[in-house]
Amino acid sequence: MKESAIVTRILKFLNRLPHCKAIKIHGSPYMEAGTPDILGCYHGQMFAFEVKTTKGKTSKIQDYRLSQWGIAGALAKIVIDEGGAQSAIRECIINSSKNDHPIVVNLPVVYRNSKLSIGRIE
Repeated sequence: MKESAIVTRILKFLNRLPHCKAIKIHGSPYMEAGTPDILGCYHGQMFAFEVKTTKGKTSKIQDYRLSQWGIAGALAKIVIDEGGAQSAIRECIINSSKNDHPIVVNLPVVYRNSKLSIGRIE
């Protein structure tokens, strides 16, 4: 199966879960090299997945970018199928339950001149 087909299946799985949002990141000249294929959040836990086929291998820059996401607090994984994504999501649940002091920020949404901004209302 092609990597793009695997990404599509994983995204369908993730976005069917309650309290989960995941998107495919498309590479471009304006994007950092090695950015993971899928970024998302599940129950407040950020995740970054690099998708590979069973024969695929990550590059050094992909490994580096995944490590950056991990250091920043995201669950950063290489996944090869829906099962790998499902296992990683279980880790999100475990990680979010270990967080004794979740950070919750409620910022008002402000519309100014047809532009959306989030912050204080003055």
